[in-house]
Amino acid sequence: MRSLYFVILRRKDHLTFIIAVVLSTIILFSGTTSEIQNLRIKVNRFFSFTRFPIIWMESKRALEGQNSELRERNIQLKLLLESMRHLEEENQQIRALLDFQRESHFTLVPATIHGKGITTTLSSFTIDVGYQDGIDINDPVVISEGVVGKTVLVGEHSSIVQLISDPDFRLSVRVVPYGAVGILSWSGNNKCDVREVPKSARINIGDLVYTSSYSDIYPPKLPVGKVTAIYDERGSFQKRLTVETFYNIGTLQYVFVIIENNVK
Repeated sequence: MRSLYFVILRRKDHLTFIIAVVLSTIILFSGTTSEIQNLRIKVNRFFSFTRFPIIWMESKRALEGQNSELRERNIQLKLLLESMRHLEEENQQIRALLDFQRESHFTLVPATIHGKGITTTLSSFTIDVGYQDGIDINDPVVISEGVVGKTVLVGEHSSIVQLISDPDFRLSVRVVPYGAVGILSWSGNNKCDVREVPKSARINIGDLVYTSSYSDIYPPKLPVGKVTAIYDERGSFQKRLTVETFYNIGTLQYVFVIIENNVK
């Protein structure tokens, strides 16, 4: 207590000044005269002016924080939307496969695609079924929209599928409704060439293309695609067709393997 007294005694001039300023400010702003009111207004304007840069910086920081939060939410919503679109496409693909399985006359083994293009000499992918599931070499691989390929290597629980997009893949097909027959091969961008079609065959743009009855591997009447172009080959008795598949081979996730034809 004694030490506090000595501190106050040493600082009495400063304390007296501070008390005088505080009392003067209280007395000044407690008045109601017009001069006091004008002084109050001027003081408020001064402090408002000096506070404006601080308020502006605080507002800017707040807006930047809100913008950053909004950008983050926007990215999250976009990712969620893409995920929902992916799930919707996957759901539609599964529903189509289930409908195909119910309506099909074949014994089908469902399979999931695990790896794509694992060999350098073959356009292929790997599926998660093998001989333990009843799969054999040269079993047709299909989806509801058409032929995908055939098994070329079968393991215990996985198989390699040669795709319709492989350069060495060939398929005997028939164009309906008039029945012209030709040999199909891949040309790129979900399109195929069909050659060895008689020039006299009646074919129109939009005609549907199915597997023919001349294949030892593929049952007849499996969908392949539709005719999008017709070319007469000069100096030949044949014409060439461009056929577009009903699906994008790069987006496939699930397929069926035909292990038995139950058509009587």
